[in-house]
Amino acid sequence: MWDRATVPVVGVDWVPARPRADADAVELLRSVDEQASVVGGWLADGDGDGAQVAQVSERLLAALRMPQQLDGGWPSFRVSVIGGNPLFPPAWRREAYRTLLPDQAVAAVARWQDWNHRLRAGEFARYRRHLVVWELAGHLRRWQEALVESVDRAVVRSNAWTRTEQFRTAFARIRELSPVPAVEEPESVPSPDVNTLDDLAVVVATIEEHRRALLRSGRDFNRSVPAAFKRPAPREILADPSPDDLWVDEFFLWARPFLDDGYGLYLWA
Repeated sequence: MWDRATVPVVGVDWVPARPRADADAVELLRSVDEQASVVGGWLADGDGDGAQVAQVSERLLAALRMPQQLDGGWPSFRVSVIGGNPLFPPAWRREAYRTLLPDQAVAAVARWQDWNHRLRAGEFARYRRHLVVWELAGHLRRWQEALVESVDRAVVRSNAWTRTEQFRTAFARIRELSPVPAVEEPESVPSPDVNTLDDLAVVVATIEEHRRALLRSGRDFNRSVPAAFKRPAPREILADPSPDDLWVDEFFLWARPFLDDGYGLYLWA
């Protein structure tokens, strides 16, 4: 089971919606693409602002109709069930953060269900391992950047501990760290396993060697600074997350009646 508490942008939901009878099909598609572009930049890079997201989303919503619940609200489900799920291809996760019109939603959910079913059947073992290593490389890159930032904040201090041999040694070691080894993003259309896991062994070993170097550097740094500057240890290479996730099952059960009734999934961001 993957840790949903660590998934980013968990506050973005899908709400069932379908085009109004008088909606212009061409304009509707344009609005869907516009929202996806604005929201994608906002979530991925912080490029854009909430006002722009609200503006394009409201324009799209005006062409849609949502099923209202008895309490006056709308049924919804977190997009991160797919968009933040480490078992899904990275490109699929990014593409999840968009409004899906009825036909698009049917196709997307069918693809996600097929993928989930095949993972549970034991397929794509190499691809799943590639996902784990790629995720870890990204974690280590962010961890190293945070460590360097902590060092930069500490080195400008005039406290006595910044003049100790222990701190200077830790500072030099961190400055000498090489970049985290690059791991190619897993492909967006996974192929059936044609190689054994052995061809990933070198990549795994390289990432693990760098993780140990980061662990040593972080440990030495933590020993030389006050609590406010200490960094937690980088995580280890984890076992593949289990595909037996009840939350994913819950999403498919939630979505099915709406899809069968001609609804798509509006991105409520």
